[in-house]
Amino acid sequence: MRRSTRRKQPPKGVKPQLYTEKSDVDSASEPPETIAETGSRRTLSNEPEEVMETVTQLSNFLPSEQEVRQAQTLISQYEREYEAAQAEYQVKKQELDALAHRMSTIQSRIFEKRASIAPIRRVPQDVLSMIFGLCVRENATSPWTLMHVCRSWRAAAMHTAMLWNRIMIAPSNWAGWRKGAPKFYEGMEVCTSAGQLERAIKQAGSTPLEVRLLISGTVYRRWVWAFSNYDPNEYSNQEREVHKLLGHLNDLNIRVPLRALEIDTGERFSIPEKYLQCFVWTDIERLVLDGEYPMILSAVVESGARNLKVLSLDYPDIIDAIDTIPWAQLKELGVINSTDPLESPLLIDALRRCSNVETLTLKDVRVGNQDRADHPLVEMPSVTRLTLDLVVPLWPIHCPNLTHLSIQNPEQIHTTRIIRLPNLVWLGFNGSVLNRLNCFDAPKLHTFEWTSGGGKSDNLSGLRDLWLHNNPIVIDPIVVKVCDMTLTSKYFALALFRLVRCQRLHAIRTPLGPEFFETPVPAALVGKRKGGAGSGTTIPLRSFREFIFDFMGGKKVEDGPLQEAAKSFIRRREELGAPIQKLDIRTQDGTWHDLVELVHNEQAGEVSDE
Repeated sequence: MRRSTRRKQPPKGVKPQLYTEKSDVDSASEPPETIAETGSRRTLSNEPEEVMETVTQLSNFLPSEQEVRQAQTLISQYEREYEAAQAEYQVKKQELDALAHRMSTIQSRIFEKRASIAPIRRVPQDVLSMIFGLCVRENATSPWTLMHVCRSWRAAAMHTAMLWNRIMIAPSNWAGWRKGAPKFYEGMEVCTSAGQLERAIKQAGSTPLEVRLLISGTVYRRWVWAFSNYDPNEYSNQEREVHKLLGHLNDLNIRVPLRALEIDTGERFSIPEKYLQCFVWTDIERLVLDGEYPMILSAVVESGARNLKVLSLDYPDIIDAIDTIPWAQLKELGVINSTDPLESPLLIDALRRCSNVETLTLKDVRVGNQDRADHPLVEMPSVTRLTLDLVVPLWPIHCPNLTHLSIQNPEQIHTTRIIRLPNLVWLGFNGSVLNRLNCFDAPKLHTFEWTSGGGKSDNLSGLRDLWLHNNPIVIDPIVVKVCDMTLTSKYFALALFRLVRCQRLHAIRTPLGPEFFETPVPAALVGKRKGGAGSGTTIPLRSFREFIFDFMGGKKVEDGPLQEAAKSFIRRREELGAPIQKLDIRTQDGTWHDLVELVHNEQAGEVSDE
């Protein structure tokens, strides 16, 4: 159906008009000479600007030929004004651009002059080289980072041999799953070919090297061996590659001074000592071997070993050289593989000679036949850091000044003695048999870090032994850190509920559900307004003030329900007068969520809405 184009007729007695109601009001305010009525049509004045102004106010206005000519004249006038304004703008813009360029040039000159008188320029070259060396060593970073600062720093770094004296000799596929193995790893230049090795040694010059020989090292084994994908042929190829590189080094007929040597083969291989004859041991400070290398230790001892500070060897090598090793100058000692009870007296004798050792590592060793109350302990008051890995008995030495203790894979042996560690501040435990820790008295413990490869039932049993039973709380740190764990959220929360001193929980790759925040809150608290610490109201996880959950790289976790439960937990704690200071969650996509700030923003929004 065609729409009718007939204009509606006005009611009787109403004069026809071409203006809307708004236009009538506006026109009423215009001067009489601007718009004049002539019958049923209004004529416009001859002023072009007034024509256009009025046309824009009209509805259904049909301009006459005169009005069209006036509009075209006005358009031409506006176009000329626009072109003039545009030309003026271009001139002003060029002036502003020139002024901005001048300001940038002056600013660059100021920066250059300030840089020319900066204090770093007055640092002597040798001191700058020492600073570079400390930066690279302490941060385990690449020297190329410093070389990108400026030309002078690049030249200084290139001529600082100590920046290039850390070398890792590894097979071509040492990084395993990685795409494009890095050229530097943990501050060490990775050499996987003969050309790289030659260049690295030439760059270091006469500076003693720190060398790591790696065959299927820890980085690779962590992923491959954990899933029992052991391929003898693959690791044999890695072994042959490293042997070939060392053989090429011997063929160069050069003597390479060493400051440190670490052999990391996962205790599955050994490197023939004939490939190590090119090294000079006079300046050796650190010697870490994961196999039996009697000729190396003999060469080190014969060179005088006046700088030897760190020593980690298999037990047979240590016993063979027990009378020649400079025990008194050692600062770190590691003993590996001594499980024969008949060897215990010799090992105890070696430990007693270490009067200045500060860091001690015992791995897969037996220091006594059994663990009883009258078992003699080895007195080592100088030890401040201790690592026990598969050690029998659980506590073989007496070190009252201990500050850091790491227990790995403890044996199933109970102890009846109370081990008092008045200065212990950090305790690491790898395993699920937590009742081994009930024997420790550590009143100053700050951090307890727990890692376990067991399942939920094993870890639950450990929680019951340590915190859930009605036994007195022995391990009550300020910070609890759990890594790569499988826990039942409900019982883990109940276990932490018994702690008195603990203020912070840090969970890394440990999946927890909303039950963790919902379990500690008694049902009687729901709906209550406020309850202070002195009102007799039970406060959930009362001592805790900070929670950090990092789920990145771990098992899948339902973030939504967990975050909602966490926000409810934050609100309840505020209602009870014990607010949470920090509750951060990092999801598997790497995003951090500050839930305390989120709750405060939501509360502020609710107040503003009211």
